[in-house]
Amino acid sequence: MLNVLLAVLLQLLTAHKGPQPKAIETFASERVPDIEIEKVLQAQFQLETGDCYFYNKVDLNGDAKDEILVYVMAKDACGSGGCHILVMKKDRDGYQVVTAIGLAWTPLVVSNRRTKGWNDLILWQRSYGAEEPSYYAVLRFDGRSYPTNPTVEPAVPLREPVEGKAYIANTRRSEFGIQIVK
Repeated sequence: MLNVLLAVLLQLLTAHKGPQPKAIETFASERVPDIEIEKVLQAQFQLETGDCYFYNKVDLNGDAKDEILVYVMAKDACGSGGCHILVMKKDRDGYQVVTAIGLAWTPLVVSNRRTKGWNDLILWQRSYGAEEPSYYAVLRFDGRSYPTNPTVEPAVPLREPVEGKAYIANTRRSEFGIQIVK
């Protein structure tokens, strides 16, 4: 819980522009490794021992089947602007990537608002200078995927407060993630 408070405090103390989402519930990431998720991650990134991931399952499209939100912390998946979040769905062949979102920070807020049948996603975008304050970006589903970069269109800054549920809300510290072992 202390780590969640520290992450929120960092976000609040950073120069910030615009409204904030209201998290009506928060969910820490799952703690049980998922081999199917790891297969997808190995195909997407050059993972090494010590890299880690965090995930939550949530129904994003109202079909009563959970999609998977995965935050990847790995040399090949992170940079100064954040790490990657993958949105996956399960089909008969395993998990398939719907969208790979770069430049992401947690927690990821799943908005109560929907676009083309899928919940909007809200991500905090960290600023590295006073001339461009930090803000929350809204990623709307376009019928096929979400935007891959929350800093440019079609992602847009959050314009009004919205409610949602915060996922992967426990921490960004790798020792709390599920470790990759090769």
